[in-house]
Amino acid sequence: MHKSIFCFFIILASFFAQAQELNCEVTVRADGLTTSDPALIQSLEQEISKFMNDRVWTEDDYQADERIDCQLILAITEDAGNDLFKATASTSLSRPVFNSDYQTILYNVKDESWIFYFRQFNDMNFNENTFTSELTSLLAYYAYVFIGTYYDSFSPSGGTPYFIKAQTIVNNASNSTTNQSKSWDAFGGGKMTRYNYIENILNNRYTGMRNAFYQYHRNGLDKMYDDDQAGLQGIIASLDDLEEVYKNSPNTMVMQSFFSAKTNELIKILQNASNTQKPKLLKKLSTIRPSEVSTFQQIMQRAQ
Repeated sequence: MHKSIFCFFIILASFFAQAQELNCEVTVRADGLTTSDPALIQSLEQEISKFMNDRVWTEDDYQADERIDCQLILAITEDAGNDLFKATASTSLSRPVFNSDYQTILYNVKDESWIFYFRQFNDMNFNENTFTSELTSLLAYYAYVFIGTYYDSFSPSGGTPYFIKAQTIVNNASNSTTNQSKSWDAFGGGKMTRYNYIENILNNRYTGMRNAFYQYHRNGLDKMYDDDQAGLQGIIASLDDLEEVYKNSPNTMVMQSFFSAKTNELIKILQNASNTQKPKLLKKLSTIRPSEVSTFQQIMQRAQ
């Protein structure tokens, strides 16, 4: 009898373990800060990891090998006392390309506006319908951005439900009198804010950006294993959508985010393109990424 009950709970635990979506690698550093207790920093890292990886974020079923690979590196820049910390977060997300062992970066953003309270042994409470704490709001925001971005790479605007959840977190934090970071606000932290990123993602003016993101991955990279030329054509088509967005709004945060993740990959694609396709790629990339024109031209010259 006891053995049967034990087996039941093992099976039940395995079932719930399959439902978790994120495989988030978390690192917390406090290099150069002599005021921070190493045990507290380690505890912070463990609590963040549990929050990201043990929580169920969607209603979809995930097997262990299907979990979404992401990374959060938190560099503590100031221990302000009274459990208040300031930090910079480097966030990234990747997924495998179909039929290959290549991981393509989907999202790669550095957030320099983390200000939060953390006390060891306190619960990490979170409610997506109200602002409960700065730290859990930050983590949940990035969890939903990761998931929304991942889903957008597989279906047109497939991540919308999760971006809406991230927007709710932004609005709750922005309306709270106890939030610490100006990056929750429309104008408080410059153009590169969490508020502006989610506004861009959900704004119909930039639908072409999300269409390009889907096209780039599903009709571009994912087809390269079976037909590299068809895959390259899909990537070129995605750049057409990007070009239209760039003409109307060249400095949107979503455009900056896309090239933060994709510039190195596009350089490799340009290097491997045929001589007839290189000029097309170069023209489009030079238009929508003028800061990299010299790099693109050098690649063309080496190929001649």
